[in-house]
Order: sequence, then C-alpha cells, then structure tokens
Amino acid sequence: KEDVPKIIYEKKNLKWKFLQKINDTRENIIEQHRKYIKSPKIELLGGVVFGDDAVNPPEELQQSFLYSGLTHLLAASGLNVGLIFALSYFFLNLLRIPVNVNFIICMILILLYLCMTGFPPSIVRAGIMIEFVILAKLFRNTTNTLSVVSLSALLMLIYNPYYLKDIGFQLSFIVTFGLIISTNVFIKLFENLPDIIKGDIAAPIISQIWVCPIQMFYFNSFTLYSIIANIIVIPFISIIGFLGFLSSFL
Repeated sequence: KEDVPKIIYEKKNLKWKFLQKINDTRENIIEQHRKYIKSPKIELLGGVVFGDDAVNPPEELQQSFLYSGLTHLLAASGLNVGLIFALSYFFLNLLRIPVNVNFIICMILILLYLCMTGFPPSIVRAGIMIEFVILAKLFRNTTNTLSVVSLSALLMLIYNPYYLKDIGFQLSFIVTFGLIISTNVFIKLFENLPDIIKGDIAAPIISQIWVCPIQMFYFNSFTLYSIIANIIVIPFISIIGFLGFLSSFL
C-alpha cells in the first residue's frame, strides 16, 4: 500500500562510524560515573567536562545557575581545551616524546575532544585558536591573540553563518575579546595582590561586564552578586574539570 512507510537503509560511511564511536565512548564514560554520582551532580560534572550539548542538565539545575549568573559553568568552555592541551603536553613530555611529535598528538587529542562535546561554539572557538597557536609553535612563529580570535570567528562564520545568531557564539567571542582588551587595565587595579589571585578576580569581573547586555537581552535578568559568585566558584570548577578529565581518562 502507498501509505505504508518504506524503511530505507543507508550505508554508514566512515565519518558516521567514527563520530558514533566517539559518542559511544563519551556515553560510556558518563554511565561509569553515574554508578557513583547521582543526579543532578552527574549532569553538572558532565556539563563541566563535556558541555551541555553532550549532557542535558535538569531544568531545575539550569534555572538555579541562570538566576545566580553561573549558566556558563554548565557548558564546556575554552578552559577545558586548555586543560586538555596542558595535561597532554605534560604527560607526553614526561614520556620524553619529541616536542614536535608532542604538539601533533596534542592537536589530534583536541580534535577528538571537540567531537566528544558535539562542537559547541565556545569549544570550537577555543579549539581553533589553540590549534593555530600550536601550528605557530611547530613552525617557530609567534601569534597575535586578537588576530587569532578574529580568524577563528571568520572561519566559523564561513562554515556556518548562522553561528552569528547563536548565544554561545556571541558570549564566547565577546568574553574573549573583553579579556584581551580589558585584562591589563583590571590587573593594574589589583597590582598589590599575587598574580594568581589577580587573575581569579579580574577574569570574572571582566566577563560579567561584557556579557551583561547579552544576558539581560536574552534572559531578562542580571544579578549583581553573580560577579562575587563567579569569583568564588570558578576556582572550584577548574578543580572539578581537572579531576573530571582525569577520571574520564582512567
């Protein structure tokens, strides 16, 4: 009969099989952790490590983070890409892998991580940037941060112009540009503090100032205590992210 649906089998290509294998690996990691960490903590950990595109946090958890100005912590960020590179480079260096080979392996691992996260704009942006920096290191060249950020945005928009309407894309690049332009100014305000503390204080303040208009436009809310909340919480999120990557690898 004409109204009976016909099932069409399409031969799966190599790309599909590869991405499916990556997806299965990520799901297996999350399920292994789920045996010991219950909801909503497992969704929080999964969001920090793999991003909210890979792990969907409960609505209640999302709302709590939204009202406190911490929504960005539920999504994988550029910090994750930096952690992947730092950990990979460190351990490969311990194994006395030649520097150039070390860089190439790190580039491959970063690409695999992008696949695991589902290619959210913030991770893609950070991934492209660090790949360019590593390539420059391979060819013994220097890079200009602002130029690398601009080139990353251009490449992403050439690939998918609709990224321009994506909130994650807007927030990621606005915060990155804000940090590049404003960090030195804010660091001078806290010049009497140790460098590690200056960074922990300046980054959340700069980020919140630059994302404030977008947050109010899309979410109709902005809380003044979100700056303090970010200053307090971000160091713990960094620790959680590091331990999450370590336990995922194990």
